[in-house]
Amino acid sequence: MSKLYISYYGDFVSIVDGYYKKDKFIVDDVYFLSSDEIEPNFTDKYNLLKYAIKQIQSKSKKAVLCLDTNDVIVKSNKIAKIEPKDLDAIMSMEIDEMISLERDEYTFSYEVLREFSEHGEEYLDLILAGLYTKEVETIIDIFTENNLK
Repeated sequence: MSKLYISYYGDFVSIVDGYYKKDKFIVDDVYFLSSDEIEPNFTDKYNLLKYAIKQIQSKSKKAVLCLDTNDVIVKSNKIAKIEPKDLDAIMSMEIDEMISLERDEYTFSYEVLREFSEHGEEYLDLILAGLYTKEVETIIDIFTENNLK
């Protein structure tokens, strides 16, 4: 099934509509748009994203969004290796201290980059991210309006 891969950098958006098939990526459509082509002085940070999603003629219902790193706070961290089933609970309690942001203002996420050994101990390398919750809600609203998950 096709999926939209959206890269949004404030004044530029690219959307690739495609899917993986036997170790190949099949591209159904590609759409690039700059704010200069539409309205150079958008007042709403997400107007270009809204416009671009409406323009692409896709039947895809799923999307992956990549945001400008200026909008997302990112930090790497190393923790002692724990079982995957326990990781969510630990991260839920610890992520706000690891990334030093206000929990009620941000939405947090993490990803395990690798497992490794150091001095006979097992560790996990993590990438932590935080984005203003209001921005997450705005993006979810845009996706919902366009029937995207």
